[in-house]
Amino acid sequence: MLPTPTARDWKDGAHCANVEENAILGRVAWALSTDFGRYQAAVDRWASIFGAPPAPTDDKGRLNPPFVEWMMGYPAGWVTDLGLTRTAQLKALGNAIHPHAGFAAYCQLAARLDREVAA
Repeated sequence: MLPTPTARDWKDGAHCANVEENAILGRVAWALSTDFGRYQAAVDRWASIFGAPPAPTDDKGRLNPPFVEWMMGYPAGWVTDLGLTRTAQLKALGNAIHPHAGFAAYCQLAARLDREVAA
């Protein structure tokens, strides 16, 4: 599984010799470029549902907002076609809830409420 997008991802991207690569999505995306390595199986599973991923990095080697949008399961352009800057797009995506996680949470809360009402 790839690292979870965060609002601070706009700060990361191209390799920096004095900063080690870690689980920050921007740095992982830069390292992956087009070879997803150990993440390939997860990318392939997600691609079977949402189609091929956009490039993980842009032409400057920075984390690509359409890639994050794809990772989150949003339709293409959901955030990236709003006219926001790259930084604002990554902040919005990093602060967003994954739609599938939100749906699962809603279902669990609704079932709990049903049980409490029935009791």
